[in-house]
Amino acid sequence: KSYFSRMRNDQHCDYIWCKTDLMKRIILINGLIAGIFIPLVMGLVILIAGKEGGFTEIAGFASMIIALSTIYLGMRQYRDRIQAGQLTFLQGLKIGLLITLVASGIYVFSWALYYYFGSGQEMMDQYFQQQVDQINQSGGDGAVQERLASVERMRASYGKPWVLIAYTFMEIFPVGLIITLIAALINRR
Repeated sequence: KSYFSRMRNDQHCDYIWCKTDLMKRIILINGLIAGIFIPLVMGLVILIAGKEGGFTEIAGFASMIIALSTIYLGMRQYRDRIQAGQLTFLQGLKIGLLITLVASGIYVFSWALYYYFGSGQEMMDQYFQQQVDQINQSGGDGAVQERLASVERMRASYGKPWVLIAYTFMEIFPVGLIITLIAALINRR
């Protein structure tokens, strides 16, 4: 028996409500998996490789791409379980964006915890110092001072919660948006 026939027979629920509940469940489960996977992998990478840039950045984006593959899986589950194999691009876009928002929210929350209560501030100080060193090594005259001032302004503003949230959200959301668009094109029928 299909999920909906069991729900209608066992729980006597309205078909529309069952459909909505399952959609929410698909979004929440896939968003939670993606949102929890990324900080776990990043934590392991930091434990193993340390906080130095380069490898941690590559591992971070790779973990985002792998974790956000749940967008594709969530769309497919929605298409097959709820829509009887039919999914428009806009339906896929909606499911993908909602999964991305759940995952992004968890990612932002976990980074804020790490930044304010862990060694995230130290890690970001190292990152900003690397930026300053690269600018100083690049040479030049007026442009160097302007770029150094820009890095210092960003360092000063990064400690503000709303700035930290915005920057962190903009790390993960564009990746999720791209994966959503690709998955919506693949899953549409």
